[in-house]
Amino acid sequence: VATASNLVEVQFDGETGFGIAVTQGFYVEIAQMLQERERNRQTPLWVEDDEANGADPDHLLCRRGLLIKPLVEGPQREEAVRRFRFLGRLFGQALREGFIVPLPLAEDVFSLVLGDSLGSSHLPRPGFGVTGELVGALADFA
Repeated sequence: VATASNLVEVQFDGETGFGIAVTQGFYVEIAQMLQERERNRQTPLWVEDDEANGADPDHLLCRRGLLIKPLVEGPQREEAVRRFRFLGRLFGQALREGFIVPLPLAEDVFSLVLGDSLGSSHLPRPGFGVTGELVGALADFA
């Protein structure tokens, strides 16, 4: 259990409320910001979902959860790494204090965090609702 000096307590500008509900709201706001399509296009963290299937026009909503987008070396990757480090610290702080960060991560993300390697069987398949489904289908024939 975290000591009182390590707790995060959030209060938004222009609002008088603070405490547990507002702090949980902060974690919800961060999770929603990390799922914004435009923000993801600027600094890709996640594989894009299939927007054509009636998905939310503003937020990524993958059926099986958010998948980490592989990036080549460069400034976008450096910024993505910086954001993932922030995300790790955010999750750690939230867990320590008993809060939930409602970011719908795919099971494969947790496998990677645990140091497991992923093979071709983990590629998106038709019906997953993300870009790259064709690659997963073709991997079955390799």
